[in-house]
This record gives sequence, structure tokens and C-alpha cells, in this order.
Amino acid sequence: MIATPRIEQTGKTEAGSAKPRPGPSRCWPTAAILAVLLGWLVLQACMPPPEPASEAVVFRGALLIDGDGGVTVEDSAFLVAEVRFTQVGPASAVDFPDGSRTVDLSGLTVMPAIIDTHTHLNQEREALIADLRDRARFGVSAAMSLGRDTRDLSIRDEEILGAARFRSAGVGITSPEPGRSEIPYWVTTVDEAREAVREQAARRVDIIKSNPSSRHVPLERLPLVGHSSILSTV
Repeated sequence: MIATPRIEQTGKTEAGSAKPRPGPSRCWPTAAILAVLLGWLVLQACMPPPEPASEAVVFRGALLIDGDGGVTVEDSAFLVAEVRFTQVGPASAVDFPDGSRTVDLSGLTVMPAIIDTHTHLNQEREALIADLRDRARFGVSAAMSLGRDTRDLSIRDEEILGAARFRSAGVGITSPEPGRSEIPYWVTTVDEAREAVREQAARRVDIIKSNPSSRHVPLERLPLVGHSSILSTV
């Protein structure tokens, strides 16, 4: 019988049961990869962190009315960074950070938002929200409803997209005035006036409204001491 030759790692042909020479270890490719990976990690740890991308936004080109009574700016620019206005003025005087995004406002007018400090708003929720959104479209950022709000006031704490903020004096305080709305408190004594303030304070109203006079003539039924008690209770 002829023995079948075998090719061993030595490269020599041996017959029979001759013991082959051990070959090189097959673990060296894995070790090399680990070494390269470890070196890359060390290199990354030694490198300075990358500069963060700028999140600043530059709005430019609008006619700017800054609200201080000064001259309007024809070609304006204002820089917003981290949700704050950081620079406002002529475009030539505003520094544009590297990587900032630019929004073209050419043909538009920019001015501070209007705060409506005396109005009377709807009592129903959906109608109130629609009203606040209409105001926002006309540049009103906040509206104070004065004296006739019997509604729940929790809507003040909500963030309503595209709507002006809502503030309220709750229910106003006045002397009895026949022919006028009976929604406000009609008070005739100091104690009644103080109690009215306490009830509105419990509702966390934003301001207390007190009427020292009617539309045309002074109200004599609630003397000055009554209004003084309202102020002191507030």
C-alpha cells in the first residue's frame, strides 16, 4: 500500500505518521487590529474637542423700529443666539458669527411686540384662543383682560402656539352702579372690598382692578377709605 502524501506547514512532504512541525500562531491579526484600535482611541482622546456649530441666527434687511423713539433703521440686522437678542442695529454694525444662519427680511417691518394692557376678552376657551391668535397676527404679544373674567384662569400657564399671552384682573371691584354690568363686585363697605380682594387673590389674578368712579361722575358710595383698603389688602 502506498501512503498518501500530506503537505505540512513546513512545506515538506512526509509519508506515514511523521509528526508535522507546529506552524505560526493564527492570533496575530486580531492582536494587530486591537493595537491599531487602541492607538486610534488614544489619539482621539488627546485631540481638542471640535468647535461646536454656531446656533446663532441673523435676521437682516428689515425696516427696524426699535421702540426707543429714535430714527428707524432702513437696512437692519439683529442677531439671535440661545433664544436671546444679542445685537440689534444697522446691518453694517452687527457682527455675523462664523457659521450663523441668515434670514432675509427685506421688505418687512420689525418692531417690538405690542402689549395690550386694557381689553375685555372672550369667556369661552376656544373663542379666547382664537382671539389671542388674532392679536398675535397683529403684533400683540400679551393682552390683559380687565374686570369681567369669571372663567377658569389656568389657560395663562399654557404655551399656545401662535397666540398672544393671556393675563387677567379677574373680576373688578366697584360701587353699585345701576345700568352697568353686575359681573364686577358691587361693594359698599371696607370689609366687602377687602373680601373681594381676597377672593381674587385666591384665583391668582395678575392685577386687582378697582373703579374709583363711574363713566361720568365720581362714585360717592365707596369713599376713598374703601379704595385705600383695597390697596392695603393687595
